[in-house]
Amino acid sequence: MTEGAVVGIDVGGTFTDAVLVSADGEIRVAKAITTPNQSLGAVKSVESLVSHFREIATIVHGTTVATNAIIERKGAKVGLITTEGFRDVLELQRQERRNIWDLFAEKSPPLVPRNRRLGVVERIMANGTVRTALDKSNARNVIRRLVADRCNSIAVCLINAYANAEHEFQLEELLEIDAPDHYRSISSHIAPHFREYDRMSTTVLSAYVGPKIKSYLSGFRERFRERSFAGTILVMGSNGGVLPPETAGEHAAATCLSGPAGGVLASVQIAADMGIEDAISFDMGGTSTDVSLIRKGLPVVSMRSAIGGPPSSLNVEGSSTA
Repeated sequence: MTEGAVVGIDVGGTFTDAVLVSADGEIRVAKAITTPNQSLGAVKSVESLVSHFREIATIVHGTTVATNAIIERKGAKVGLITTEGFRDVLELQRQERRNIWDLFAEKSPPLVPRNRRLGVVERIMANGTVRTALDKSNARNVIRRLVADRCNSIAVCLINAYANAEHEFQLEELLEIDAPDHYRSISSHIAPHFREYDRMSTTVLSAYVGPKIKSYLSGFRERFRERSFAGTILVMGSNGGVLPPETAGEHAAATCLSGPAGGVLASVQIAADMGIEDAISFDMGGTSTDVSLIRKGLPVVSMRSAIGGPPSSLNVEGSSTA
């Protein structure tokens, strides 16, 4: 009997893998070719494991949709709203270089070109005090410019908003009025911490992959519901935890290392079974290769990681993706 079974689904660039663990501990595995619409391959892999989808209680899904969108530069058309005078933070990046001896080293190009990075009149100081109130008329003009430019996703990252999110929340309300159908990513919700470039990059990453993740997860749920699945769907986060699909869609940056995080956790378990405390996992897929460090039986966790160039400052399992 598979009643109350848990199914794990990992969609990679080439194969889609499914593992079923029944209530009595029986384990079954299946593999299918990844389809252009990845949810089709996911359904196909599960079909070979159960007679009826209603036998499944929980599906835990690791996906590389966000990872691949960033690496292949196939995300949304993003517009960025920031404080006037700071739109180039995304391009200036950091002073550091990976190879200090390379005189010709080039920084990764920003996900949002300069003409779609617009400033609004406002200023909040590092201590959270308001120096210049948000000019709402100016802000609405900026929003309309991005809508007219056919951006389908808008990121908002104001300077020092981690200390006082008042102006970002006001912008969020204006977006609800002037761009209600657009995906939006607000730094105060996504990455409310200091370090302006990291915060802006993370917010933009979420806006860049958000529409694709939201659409994909909606289709994924629908395909399983059509097959009488009535259980719970959870999405693997970059930190190795799980998120409801609704949360994953709204905080899309949290799924940027969804698939790779599952590989890290599997490596931790395998190393433990073999009595190995320190290990390096090497996970090669159809699109990317992921490497992680395990020390004393636990994955190294970092608040900073880079995915195909742009950094993300969310809590992730200590892995590097290329």
